[in-house]
Amino acid sequence: MNKLQNKPVSEEEKKEVSKYPWEFMALMISLVLGVILIALKIAGVF
Repeated sequence: MNKLQNKPVSEEEKKEVSKYPWEFMALMISLVLGVILIALKIAGVF
């Protein structure tokens, strides 16, 4: 019974863990794009 119960839990944990890297990657990409845009604006002003 324990093995059967542990499998679904481990799958749910994997789904949750796989969720966060995507959100983290999206945050990092958005931050990088924001920095690039700011750099371009500063370069354009100067």
